[in-house]
Amino acid sequence: MTLVLLAALTLKIIYVAPSGSDAAPGTSGRPVATLARAVNIAGPGDTIQVAAGDYIVTEPVVVGEDKPHLRIIGQDRAVLRGAIKVPRDLWRRTDDQRIPATVRSHVYSVDLHRLGVQEVPALEQRGMSHPTTVPQVELFVDEKPQTLARWPNEGYIKTGRIIDAGSVRRDGDTGDRKPVFEISSDRPSRWSDTDDVWAYGFWRWDWSDESIPVTSVDGRRVTLAAPHHY
Repeated sequence: MTLVLLAALTLKIIYVAPSGSDAAPGTSGRPVATLARAVNIAGPGDTIQVAAGDYIVTEPVVVGEDKPHLRIIGQDRAVLRGAIKVPRDLWRRTDDQRIPATVRSHVYSVDLHRLGVQEVPALEQRGMSHPTTVPQVELFVDEKPQTLARWPNEGYIKTGRIIDAGSVRRDGDTGDRKPVFEISSDRPSRWSDTDDVWAYGFWRWDWSDESIPVTSVDGRRVTLAAPHHY
């Protein structure tokens, strides 16, 4: 029993606070600043107490098998965010000539390099037949996720004439013919000089969705970069 009591007395509480420093020992008077640092200095059975506030997490926090029974307790409103705050004063009206002049004054952009973001991961194909992956980067305004720029703004538009349905891999066609079709609108003609255009839709059945990059836009004609699953 004595050994058990002595072991219990060695357990400690490590404090985390937004005002802390990762060079601190993690005491109540000198808390650390990040959960990752607290986990790093914690031992088996210790308790990590996270004070109210927002904490930016830039990489996974790993609790290894060498720290059994570690407890992590959040006080009040302790929030871990895998995001970067974009200050309001960094937004600028865009001068991107690809955006129609009639709406350009309403469009704002921000230089993410000034926030330490060197690269935004590229979009990936998603939908039926594609593996589940980490979601794409999102923009939140007032805690609400924003919709990636799209047309039409709501709902869908039907294709017009199908020039080439492309290889249908689901039916055993292992070729690499790209789907080519027309849209019953001249809107696509505005995208001819735009990079990284994607098409998302239900290409054959109304229960099988898929996003596919666009290779080219020529007037109303759209060519996809890959065959759809169906």
